[in-house]
Amino acid sequence: MNKFNKIAAFSLLALAMNGSAHAEGWYAGLDLTTSKMDLDGAAKDAYDAKVIDDQLDGGSLIVGYSFKPWLAVEGGLHAQQMDQLTWVTSPIATGFADTTIETRSISLAAKLSQPLAWGFSAYAKPGIAYTRTEVEVVGNATLLGFSGQVNESATKSKVHPNLEVGLDYAFNDHFSAGIGYERQFDALSLGDEHYSLDTFKLGLRYHF
Repeated sequence: MNKFNKIAAFSLLALAMNGSAHAEGWYAGLDLTTSKMDLDGAAKDAYDAKVIDDQLDGGSLIVGYSFKPWLAVEGGLHAQQMDQLTWVTSPIATGFADTTIETRSISLAAKLSQPLAWGFSAYAKPGIAYTRTEVEVVGNATLLGFSGQVNESATKSKVHPNLEVGLDYAFNDHFSAGIGYERQFDALSLGDEHYSLDTFKLGLRYHF
């Protein structure tokens, strides 16, 4: 290999090892999310009885502004849902319960990034969010010849902190993708109790 080729190869390697960081400016994107509820007490009993599931699925719309290659501020709109249908059949009773849990959130976070190699970067994202939880239960039961119906709903909200860590990959100057894990502390409101969520994310971003 001649001297020119050696210099060119070294330059390309150094560029790759420096990673890839997007320039300052706006970006937007979408996340697919799935969350595991950290349940205990009465909510854990309801899960054990199969009245509710402990998983929420949904998505997020993210808008952010990058001030530096290592610092950005992001705002997000988030929605997740769980639906559980339970049937009861016994010699003395029959019926069903259809339980729906929906969460809607608005969040604001600071994203701190560290470029790695080959276009990857690691990040940590502390933030705060407002989450509204709506629970609806629709049911019908027959016990010893007597029938009854249930149609109840309740909505509660909570302001709570979040902490997310993850890994991004820049395809080019405009497109990037990422995976992340977020702990949403006491975000889910069921009755008078609040439960944390462990959320896993897969996202795509467009940088303007």
